[in-house]
Amino acid sequence: MLYEPSTLASTTALLAAALREDYGIDPEPIYLQAGISLRPPETPQLRYPISKIRKLWELARIASGDDAIGLKTGGHAKPAHFYAFGYSWLASSTLLGAMQRLTRYMQLMSTVSVVVSLTETPDSYALSATFPDPSKAPPKEGIDSGMTALRAPISFNAKVGVMQFDKETLRELLPLGAPDVAKVTDRIAEQYIDSSNATAIGPPYCRYNDRAHWSSLSTLCGT
Repeated sequence: MLYEPSTLASTTALLAAALREDYGIDPEPIYLQAGISLRPPETPQLRYPISKIRKLWELARIASGDDAIGLKTGGHAKPAHFYAFGYSWLASSTLLGAMQRLTRYMQLMSTVSVVVSLTETPDSYALSATFPDPSKAPPKEGIDSGMTALRAPISFNAKVGVMQFDKETLRELLPLGAPDVAKVTDRIAEQYIDSSNATAIGPPYCRYNDRAHWSSLSTLCGT
């Protein structure tokens, strides 16, 4: 059996909510056409093959007429949509810890071959994503909406997509951080990844890079 990347089934609930609440569209016919159930998954560990997920998103994009539907969909995200990672992320003591967890547990959410890296630079932390297989990269539609959502200067034609964050902001302690909760949910996430075989979860693609590795990556402007 050929390996196919997969995504947590629980994340599809975000798109259904966006279709209903933001576009006034009944999601049921769209989900039926994509072969995905609207009912909550019987287990939070249930996964859907990426081919079905991509079909669902394309059908939703066509139905809504909005190339940037993903931006509105993200506004409906809750910790439960991302299994253990969602709670671990929310309980992080700093935004830096949350970003580190994102790189560590990315394959829990989706096993599409993307390399997600968090790197320390002299004056920032840089979050980057590269796709070894260009066909698996996100579509380029909706760029204008993305620029508006980011509310930050953007440079194009980069070899690597990078978002840079202020160091002090990421290191600042969060008032509602809960390290004990984060550790417990970290263990659940790690056990889930460890117990899943290569067919179910796929190879690891995420890593946290130190300052030394940054020299081998392009800058934000790709120069």
